[in-house]
Amino acid sequence: MILNKSIILLILHFITLSFANKIYKKQNKNNDEFVIQLKPGNDSCIQFLNKYYTSNSLAKSNQLLNDLKYKELKNFQKGNFIKPNSNELQSISFTDYYQLKKPNLLPDLNLIYGKFPQEVLAQMYEDPLILAISLNREFQLATNQEEEEEEQSFSSNSVVTLDDLSPFSNSKGGIGVDIYLYDTGIFPNQDHFDSRLHKILDYSSIRKKSNKNNSFSKQQHDHGTNLAAVIGSSQFGIAKKSNLYDMKLSNGGTTNLFTLLMALKQGYLHSRTTGRPSIFVIPWVAKKSHVLENVLSLMQNESLNTNHKKTFLTIVVPGGNSPGTSACLYSPAGTSKVITAGALVSKSKIIKNENGANLDKNDIAHFSAIGECIDYYAPGYKVNTLCYDSNYNKLKGCEKSGTSVSAAIIAGYLALDM
Repeated sequence: MILNKSIILLILHFITLSFANKIYKKQNKNNDEFVIQLKPGNDSCIQFLNKYYTSNSLAKSNQLLNDLKYKELKNFQKGNFIKPNSNELQSISFTDYYQLKKPNLLPDLNLIYGKFPQEVLAQMYEDPLILAISLNREFQLATNQEEEEEEQSFSSNSVVTLDDLSPFSNSKGGIGVDIYLYDTGIFPNQDHFDSRLHKILDYSSIRKKSNKNNSFSKQQHDHGTNLAAVIGSSQFGIAKKSNLYDMKLSNGGTTNLFTLLMALKQGYLHSRTTGRPSIFVIPWVAKKSHVLENVLSLMQNESLNTNHKKTFLTIVVPGGNSPGTSACLYSPAGTSKVITAGALVSKSKIIKNENGANLDKNDIAHFSAIGECIDYYAPGYKVNTLCYDSNYNKLKGCEKSGTSVSAAIIAGYLALDM
């Protein structure tokens, strides 16, 4: 009997280990994929390739770099509705292929994406050519899934009512402002978005339709539509006349660093061609990614250098739905010079988080991240917006919560003053 019990326990042990290993692989399916940021300059790329790929052959390194740049051009020519292959070595630059001379709009940015074994990574961490290394980790939407909590109360300490905000004095509804939403897609409803909605990019898998009425299937995630409605729909929107650009990354609640970087590149190139003031809303959150934060910081720096009077690009991100946790621990929330939003319970106030604002704990939604990296707290608890109906072919009113909703509100109000 003892032997039988031992065998049973051993079998259970192996089953548990096998299950745990499957869970680990599922949660870390990109654990050998990395984005490497090199020092500025073409020589850095050649030296990197020479050291890790071409066995100290400069001629082969130059040829490989030319091949990578050609691949980048071909990816661009395929359009924004075919996601680039993430299973091969790639260079990522912000070369503007819209222009004849093809200038690099972020010349100080050198990124290499690829699969690297642990022994090679160990060398890279000591390599002076490399500025940052980031795992191609998954990003989650900053939406709160618990919509049925008890109502929270709030105080009125250190708050600014929306009526007191300067943008409202002579607001033009955000006309002439382009808002790029990097999300799960926006339902193209003429009644709510009229001709202001433009689909620029779709990196999701092939859209699936249901068999009835050619409507969207339940696999379509409505988070992008939720935020777009808050930003600029005719019924619930703040900037009702702004242009909305649909940058679809996923059909579900996750994306990854590589996909996000490629989409940011396309949006940035597009925004530079229009010359209009632009806002990027990036409602995703993950553990710290220095590469992503460096890219966003360079975008903002270039915006300041391009126009000394007023930035042409503003980036708004959620602080994250991690109760009582510092937003600085997450990306892109911890990025300097972007605007990071935390969530309030109040639906009629915005709090600017500066000069030691005296925030009462009841002002802040219980799910919201906090800390010095939060620039504004905005409504984010049961906010009125639009959702799919039960047949997934129309939109209806609903309520949504999360710091991503707060980021959408901040983006809308910023558009009123641009």
